[in-house]
Amino acid sequence: MSFEIQRKYSKKVWYEKPYRVLRNPLCMVPIFLFIFIFSLYFTIQTALRENLSTGSFIRFHSHENKFKPIRFEGEKIVHLDFKGAPPKVKYLKEIFPIIAKFGATALLIEYDDMFPFQDNIEMLKSPLAYTLEEIRLIIESAENSNLKVIPLIQTFSHLEYVLKKDEFKDLREAEDYPTDICPMNPKTSLLLGNITEQILKMHPRVSMVHIGGDEVKHLGNCLRCKKEVNQKSSIYVHHIKNVAKMIINNHPDVAILIWDDFIRKIDTQELIQFNLPPYIQPVIWNYDKKMRNEITEDIILKYRDVFGSIWFAGSFKGSITRNSYITKSDHHISNIQSWLTIYRLYKNKIAINGIFLTGWQRFDHFSILCDLLPISIPSLGLTLTLLNGITTSYYNLPKEVNEILKCEEPHSVAYFGNGLAYCSYPGGKLLDTILQFHKYKYNYEVFMNNHAIVAWLNNYNIKRGMYNRKQLQKISNQINNYRRKLDTLTMDIKKEMKFIYRTEIVDEWYESYVEPIYIEIAKLINQVETLMNKTIWH
Repeated sequence: MSFEIQRKYSKKVWYEKPYRVLRNPLCMVPIFLFIFIFSLYFTIQTALRENLSTGSFIRFHSHENKFKPIRFEGEKIVHLDFKGAPPKVKYLKEIFPIIAKFGATALLIEYDDMFPFQDNIEMLKSPLAYTLEEIRLIIESAENSNLKVIPLIQTFSHLEYVLKKDEFKDLREAEDYPTDICPMNPKTSLLLGNITEQILKMHPRVSMVHIGGDEVKHLGNCLRCKKEVNQKSSIYVHHIKNVAKMIINNHPDVAILIWDDFIRKIDTQELIQFNLPPYIQPVIWNYDKKMRNEITEDIILKYRDVFGSIWFAGSFKGSITRNSYITKSDHHISNIQSWLTIYRLYKNKIAINGIFLTGWQRFDHFSILCDLLPISIPSLGLTLTLLNGITTSYYNLPKEVNEILKCEEPHSVAYFGNGLAYCSYPGGKLLDTILQFHKYKYNYEVFMNNHAIVAWLNNYNIKRGMYNRKQLQKISNQINNYRRKLDTLTMDIKKEMKFIYRTEIVDEWYESYVEPIYIEIAKLINQVETLMNKTIWH
């Protein structure tokens, strides 16, 4: 075979083999399968990046389908945390009827330093504290909506508003931590007796009082308690009993509630030996999405043998992230679903009196504000509706909730990142402005990580004055555009917040969430202007 024939034959084989492959449909299957898998992977990765950054979530609902709705038969109590951010009384009067329509039966109100303490403990009240007349109006408005009021008075830990004061620093359990009070200091009983009595005096029809007792982290640090360091359980229970007796002496028909996390670790026989009075009732609290491994049958049966009955506590806001400004209702719905699963398991084994839906406003007295009450009302509606035995969804509002909130775009309430909700409930406009800010913040963070800033406005460029003028002009225009948008958003947020909160609280929210962006923008503008003044390089 000549060279020309060989070359012709070779060329024919080279081109015809792939052609024959492409003509066979079965041979194309692996190619199409590869393209499909690659496209699916890319789509999911893109969606995950976008949704996780914007606060939305891709939700797989297999676990939702497993959950069987059940009506919770018992008290449904909403916790209002006023520390550092008390809503105006006018707003509370508007929102109480809505809370009642959702199915709540009572309010657990934590005043902290927002109570108008008098006489020798007047220094405990904040400049933003309610007046005595405002306290009366709050209680009256709640009762007019058929909501009982239960005070939550911290008497062991979370006493920063007291122990931060020079007058009471000697009562700290740990000298450097103004959180826990020393249970063995004689002055402790006098102070707590004064605090509890002033608050309860303003609640003449109260049937229950919650005395806290959770997260006692420094017990056994002070000189008095160190002597009994091996008897922490005994010290704890002795203090709880003392506080309870002080209250019962003046209010004999009042039930005393405590958070259970400390006594959860004490075994049954030891608890029985402590001989806790029958008017003390434990509240089992947990804010996780899934908690079957934490709230075990052993705990339930132990409390049955010692107390006879129990309470549950989940959350509708303020229990996930310390600096969250939106409420992720999917987490709270999962939390309440978990509680209902536990309720279904044990409702015939122990008396379950009710469930608290906590709504913390700060993680502690010194922490910044987390998601505000008006932003969390949809989450509250979803969780209370779930307790009423109605199926709720992560990605939309049930009609029972939306009939109360009147949202034009209910999908946006539970599934952040999908536009504005346009709700008509008191505080609905504030929700929309916060949703706008949330979207702005996401876009701003994407901008701050784009290739132009990374490549032409990094530390190297700034230190050495190396820059691309065209790129910096583009960055400058974008930065100024973001500043103008933030100016508009800030005005809208402040306007809506001032209907609900006093100026000091509006300013705090601004300083916590908006001002850091302004500072960063100002820094960028200054860096760009400094660089662009340079026209000669060496």
